[in-house]
Amino acid sequence: MAADQQRGRGALSETRRAGGKYRAHQCHRRLWAGNFRTYAGHAFEIIKKLELYRDAQKQGSWNSLGRVTSVYGSTVLVLGMGDIGGEFGMRCKALGARVLGVRRKNTEKPEYADEVYLTEDLDRLLPQADVVAVTLPGTEATRGMLSRERISG
Repeated sequence: MAADQQRGRGALSETRRAGGKYRAHQCHRRLWAGNFRTYAGHAFEIIKKLELYRDAQKQGSWNSLGRVTSVYGSTVLVLGMGDIGGEFGMRCKALGARVLGVRRKNTEKPEYADEVYLTEDLDRLLPQADVVAVTLPGTEATRGMLSRERISG
């Protein structure tokens, strides 16, 4: 059933925003696996430089763009260790990644996480990460948390 036809508890509820963009308000548990596949697809694209190779091939270049890596042995930083971030972190760990989690509160470390930190530690964690998965809600507390300068710093 289309998201705009289904409303209420357990549904993906969306509101049209200016410019035709959508913002999700709720996500039913059954959609987590789909979210994991989306995050995993982006992670693999980054690790394997797929977007760079795609662009080079469009220009007729088939040259090497340098070493590509694997999820195995990489460091994955998960910002937001709720249901979606937890699922992503757990599966990355199963693929052999080192999983670093970031959360607001100092609570028990999940089994899949190698280390868990608080949001104030983010600046020292970003340089360690091969992949950063942002699974935070869009709130005033998280808005502007990442910037181009912060990520490249």
